[in-house]
This record gives sequence, C-alpha cells and structure tokens, in this order.
Amino acid sequence: MEHKSTEEFFELVKDNTNNKPIVAKFGAEWCPPCQEFAPTIKSLAEDDSKFITISVDIDEERELATHMGVLSVPTTFLIYKGLCLDSIEGVLSETQVRSWVKAGVDRMAVKSLEVPND
Repeated sequence: MEHKSTEEFFELVKDNTNNKPIVAKFGAEWCPPCQEFAPTIKSLAEDDSKFITISVDIDEERELATHMGVLSVPTTFLIYKGLCLDSIEGVLSETQVRSWVKAGVDRMAVKSLEVPND
C-alpha cells in the first residue's frame, strides 16, 4: 500500500489512466482503529489488481484531510474516474471493502448511462 502526499493524491486521481477505482484510506499512526484496519487495506493492495489502494496520513497531509472532509479516522474514500463515489468511517473486513467497492462502481455505471432523446 502506497502512502501518498497531497500532490501525489491529486495527480493519481487526475491521471488515473487505467480507470481503476481508488480506495484511499485516511488515518494516523496514533489511531488504534487505523492500525487495526491497516492489514486489511495492505492485503487488498497486495492481492487485488482490480483497484488501487493508497494511504494518507492525516497528520502529514492536514490540508488534504480537510479538503476531503475527514472528521474521524479511519475514513476511506472510493474514487472512480475522478469522482468521489462514497466514503466510510471505521474498520471493515476485507469482504466488506470489496463489496463496497463493487457496489460503488456498479452505481457509477448505472448513473453514467446516457439515453438518447427521441
């Protein structure tokens, strides 16, 4: 799992040419739930090539955390095609994260369907 600076975060979101969903976990070293959630996120990063998994330390990247509206940690964002589709607070299992990503991307596919006007 890669740790990202504010600049790297926005560059990844903007230039995500492979069109993979981004799972961005915002947390802190001093946060016990963040430490509990870290192995799940790390496992996803190592085992799943269907999405990009990154980590942002809120103490190092305060402006980014504020920009994203992080009020508690861990907070995880699902970003796809430059849009923040959803966010969750707290610790989830690996299965829950995978289901959350799939549901978010599926909703995006439904929302992006354009019907021609007759």
